[in-house]
Amino acid sequence: MSTWLLLWASAWAASPSCEPLDEAGFRDLLLQLQAGIDRGDLALSGEIVAEVRREVPCFDFAPRPRQWAAYLVGESIVRFARGEAWEPTMASALRLYPAVERGVSSRHPLASWEPPAGAEPGASVTRDGLFVDGLPAEALPGEGEVHLVQRTDGRFWNSVLVEPEAPLPSGWATSPVEQPPRLISFLAIDGGAGVASVLQVPDFETDWVQTIEPSTRTAASVAVDGQGAVTFYSPFGLYARGTIWLWGASPGLDAHAAAIWTYRGLMVGAGGGATSLDELQGPRRGTPLATALPESSETHRVHMPRYALGTVHLRGGRGMRWHTGLTLGGGASVAHGVLEAHLSQRSTPDRVGAWRGGLTIAFSRGQLAEQRRPDNQLDVGSSRVALTFGRVWGEY
Repeated sequence: MSTWLLLWASAWAASPSCEPLDEAGFRDLLLQLQAGIDRGDLALSGEIVAEVRREVPCFDFAPRPRQWAAYLVGESIVRFARGEAWEPTMASALRLYPAVERGVSSRHPLASWEPPAGAEPGASVTRDGLFVDGLPAEALPGEGEVHLVQRTDGRFWNSVLVEPEAPLPSGWATSPVEQPPRLISFLAIDGGAGVASVLQVPDFETDWVQTIEPSTRTAASVAVDGQGAVTFYSPFGLYARGTIWLWGASPGLDAHAAAIWTYRGLMVGAGGGATSLDELQGPRRGTPLATALPESSETHRVHMPRYALGTVHLRGGRGMRWHTGLTLGGGASVAHGVLEAHLSQRSTPDRVGAWRGGLTIAFSRGQLAEQRRPDNQLDVGSSRVALTFGRVWGEY
């Protein structure tokens, strides 16, 4: 088992780590490549070609065929100037977009060159999310040319550059989409309204501490919630969540954080947090103390016991994203849980953030003891339900 874990960790350490390259970033590189060619700066153009090739595994989009063809022409010009084989890239560019601007004078050999007859298409692939040179595809490209082959699950992209000396690895097109080894994060902020209920049951005789049976004191409440996660070029990272419940009779606060492990849409973690427990005080109705202190009003003391927790979250969906999460925590004198479910829009490169709505259910239970009389204990807790609406950012 230890050997397997060592090999698995080594594979992750050896994986190339990069930040995702979006369409705007690729367009900037393409403009730099064309500027270098226009100035005759072979060194700059060669550096941009090398950078694009390094960034191919980091693509998080399918490039437009016209732009990809323009890049292939630019690489062909660099290859020609270096005395390297330029025909495979130029042939791919002209087959993809025959009207592509060739970027050279009419006397240059590349200006009038035409590709030979195309190679036979490759094997058919029965899967959604396969792209070849920026276009949805149902078959692999033929051999002998340069092609960008990509697969996506709607959230992550895997991209590889296929060329005569580097054919597509066997089974790559039908393999599951891998989560790229890079910094991945999301942040969600929600607000909502619902109902909250408190309970408080002392196990000792008292005229000062209220007795509140389950569901006997319920009122409308407002919730504000924030949560987020980040992974660091690996399946491992951090998750944090904080919630404020606004209700005059019993405002609530909860915050927790966890170390997480992720795999595709699954996130599991363990950590700790603190949650509020309210102790409601004041003369009980119908008691001699209430008669003696008729003007006294109910007050409450807030306690913040700590707890250890485990959390599991699942995310998925193509057209719409769904997210469910369950967090359970416990300590020496407290138990806490959160169940949540959300639906959101899918984030796109041209839209910053996405709207989402959902349902959150939370409960807290605890036991308080008097310091001077530890045998006097008080069972306290709350249950809260809210419909929420908010916004999420990042790779959600």
